[in-house]
Amino acid sequence: MLSSTTTTISTSFPFNRGFINDAKALGGRWNPEDKTWDFQRANLDVDALHAALKEHYGYDPEDEATVTVTATAREFISHDDRSLLFGAHKICFVYGNRDDVKFAPGVKLVAGYIRNSCSRKRACLSIDAGTTLRITGFRKSALDKIDSSDWDISVA
Repeated sequence: MLSSTTTTISTSFPFNRGFINDAKALGGRWNPEDKTWDFQRANLDVDALHAALKEHYGYDPEDEATVTVTATAREFISHDDRSLLFGAHKICFVYGNRDDVKFAPGVKLVAGYIRNSCSRKRACLSIDAGTTLRITGFRKSALDKIDSSDWDISVA
């Protein structure tokens, strides 16, 4: 997501090492309070920022059209991280090894289970075969970033 003022453009996207490197190269500063990358308009190559967002997240600020995506897991998925990204969208996450799975805004668990299977040494989300998610507000421009090898996808 992009937001801007007369002097600053701020970005709020899930962690991506490639984008962080590009953000630093463009003069971006991490704002830990708001959890955004902030760029001063006066020194910013806006086209380069848009290119980095498109490359790493499939996000094109010129294409804000959204769709509803329904995704069903083809088989059991063990995801070795505390958050699950789907395209450029954070779908669900856990904070600690005993926390319940939290779903991002616009994400609804329609059927099945996603559970926190974290240990003290390893973060992991487990997704049962047949689990179905409905994601509203999914950016059309991020559809090509979805790894559909584990999911059956339909778009409305």
